[in-house]
Amino acid sequence: MKTILQVTGTMDRGGAEMMLMDLVRQLHKDFCFKFLVVTKKGSRPKGDFDEELKSLGIEIYYIDAVWDVGVKEFSRQFKLIVEQIGHIDVVHSHLNSKGGIISKCAAKAGIKKIIVHSHAKLKFDGSIVSKIANYTELYIQRYWINKYATDYWACSKEALSSLFTKKHCECQNAQVIHNAIDLEKFSRYSGETIRDELNIPNDAFVIGTVGRIAKVKNYEFAADVIKALWDRGFDCHYVVAGRKQSESSANYLFEKLSNDPHFHYVGVCEDLPALYHSFDLYLGTSLREGLGLTAVEAQASGVNCVLSSGFPTLCDVGANLVSFVEGNDPIKWADYIINNYSEIKIVDTNEIENAVRNSGFDILAEAVIVKEIYNS
Repeated sequence: MKTILQVTGTMDRGGAEMMLMDLVRQLHKDFCFKFLVVTKKGSRPKGDFDEELKSLGIEIYYIDAVWDVGVKEFSRQFKLIVEQIGHIDVVHSHLNSKGGIISKCAAKAGIKKIIVHSHAKLKFDGSIVSKIANYTELYIQRYWINKYATDYWACSKEALSSLFTKKHCECQNAQVIHNAIDLEKFSRYSGETIRDELNIPNDAFVIGTVGRIAKVKNYEFAADVIKALWDRGFDCHYVVAGRKQSESSANYLFEKLSNDPHFHYVGVCEDLPALYHSFDLYLGTSLREGLGLTAVEAQASGVNCVLSSGFPTLCDVGANLVSFVEGNDPIKWADYIINNYSEIKIVDTNEIENAVRNSGFDILAEAVIVKEIYNS
């Protein structure tokens, strides 16, 4: 049985982590998985999936982030962990551009197969100084990826081209591995929704957004859209699920909407099918997404989606459930929703499942591809 070292951040309920957990659930009997979690210096945060990983017999190791301790110390820690684990057949990094330092350390440790996996379309915001620093680091990381990595994976073509060179994007070891889902868990869900616990009537129109509250998710604009809907007399509830990561984004969201009883913040939701099946419409306003797995989950649940151009067209599975709206005018968005989604179109479950499978978002099919490459 081959040993696969998965290199990740804290295993919370993000899109990449959800996809990785579904892969592990499918393949843990075929491979010996180990997890190496990169954390802030000295911290050992408990991830949402840690207990499940341990229940599957998977060991979790921790390493201080290279930006905290430097390349030399990071390399030393990596070497010690590899020696502690013993033989490793594959290193699979999920840290986007930080896969460069992982590749270098893995190659120096004699590991033959090194997969760098890009889960996002890379772009840096902030001041000119911070952009220069970030792009300089990206240049170095790319140099290490080009020199040491053996396989180049991404969740979409956009994510692939944003991290890897054209040469590597076109080589035989480049692969788009969709951030796939456990399809039937969403499409065939028949349990209770979360409407009752939120005191939302069954006949109420519910708009929902799922994702960490961070600047890139653009919740400030989502709040403006919802407020514009309410100002126009559109009677709807708005449900937000996700961990707070940006105080400024969270503050704007709550200051704008929290005084209205039609706003509901549920934090981190473990029962995603119950959450999505509470929605009539999914609202995605992100500035950019590597894929936008939440939109795929929503479609699999039969929910119509109104998305920004920050979502790649790849996330539209072809079930006639997605609309992309351009621009940042909340009134335009509100009018579009009122004019197009006052009545919800019901899509046949079989049609949805076929569309999701044909688009490559069924974890069963993606697991077969991953298994084959791990074994190659």
